[in-house]
Parts: sequence; C-alpha cells; structure tokens
Amino acid sequence: MKKKIYSPELVVYQSQVTSLYSIFNRVSGVFLILLWLSLFLLVKVFKYLIFNYTFYLLNFYLFFTFNFIINSILVFLLFNFLFHLFAGIRHLIWDTGRLLNLEEVGYTSVILVLLVVFSIFLILI
Repeated sequence: MKKKIYSPELVVYQSQVTSLYSIFNRVSGVFLILLWLSLFLLVKVFKYLIFNYTFYLLNFYLFFTFNFIINSILVFLLFNFLFHLFAGIRHLIWDTGRLLNLEEVGYTSVILVLLVVFSIFLILI
C-alpha cells in the first residue's frame, strides 16, 4: 500500500526559533493585557475589603503559606513582561531596516533571551 503524501510544505517545514519568538511575543502581549485587566478588577474588589480584619488575616496566612508559589508567579510575570519589552525593541530596530539578515536575526534571538534572563537576575538580586 502506498503512503499518502499530504503536502510538500508539511514534510519540509521545520520550526524556527524566530517564529517561536514571534508567537511567544504575541501570546505574552495578550497575557499582559489580561493581567492588567485582572489587576484592575482586583483593586476594585479589594478596596471594599481593605477595612475588614479577616482580610488582613487571610493575606498574612497566604503570604507565608504560598510564598514560593507567589514568587514563582512573579518571576513568570516578570519574564513575560521583559520578553515582550525586549522583543518590541527588536521589532523597532527591524523597522529601521537594520539587523534583517538571517544570521543577524539568529544572533538577536539569542541576545533577546540572554537580556531577559540577565535582567531577571539583576532585578531579583
């Protein structure tokens, strides 16, 4: 029995680092918008609970119980923000017509990740 050939593009196509960065940049942008909207709604809700004593006790309990989880979430949010920021700066450089060579795009992809990791390291120290 012959194998069915679907499409030559599906067989030849390999995912590229730059396409994954582009997709992640868009996903992180949507994620940041949802984050700001949820923070806005949380401020609206918490301003009514701020005078409640049980709210303070709950906040104290959550801080010491879920400290590792909260810090992990904050690092994840910081990574999303910094990646989106530096990828946006890279796109602004591309808009000027610079660094558009395929080799230079690969270098800027590596530099982008290194900048994000180094910035997170500097912020958390």
